Amino acid sequence: MGRLVGLTGNIGSGKSTVGKLLKKRGFTVLDADGLIHELYETRLKDELKRLFGPWVFKEGRLDRKALARVVFNDEEKLRALERLAHSALYEEVERRLKELPPDEPLVLEAALIFEKGSRDRYEAVVTVYAPFVLCKERALKRGMSEEEFLKRWRLQLPPEDKARMADFIVFNDEGPEKLEREVDRLASFLKGDL
Repeated sequence: MGRLVGLTGNIGSGKSTVGKLLKKRGFTVLDADGLIHELYETRLKDELKRLFGPWVFKEGRLDRKALARVVFNDEEKLRALERLAHSALYEEVERRLKELPPDEPLVLEAALIFEKGSRDRYEAVVTVYAPFVLCKERALKRGMSEEEFLKRWRLQLPPEDKARMADFIVFNDEGPEKLEREVDRLASFLKGDL
């Protein structure tokens, strides 16, 4: 059975970029959001319709923007979605960990590890650090509105707090060359004793 390593960071910090760079280096990396959305389309589909209404699906597929509008404007609905999603997510992660050789890390990219109190599920947690201004700039470049960015940012701990709680910090506050070096450091950490 493999070892679960969390990869976290604030919105716009570069978690996905770090995940892709780890994959290039041969690590098994899962994106929690992607895996959850895969589960939404399959085994959680009926439950989502029941909880949030059939309009969160268009032509049989989940309309992620419609779901986001519902849950990010209603705290109770957000909590219901998170309970459903996290339970299904960790069941699936556990299944995949069992498929890995002993001691091989499975890196799970997930934004809210510390916020949701799931730190204990991981052997180690890696935080991708970038300051607020840079995170905001990156999110807006991806097409997110400033209002949506700020809503999501407020749901997350400050990046400095995440960095303090992490077992390893990847600094993504400069350019791609520095990030490559940071990911090389991370790869060495993951190959060693966590």
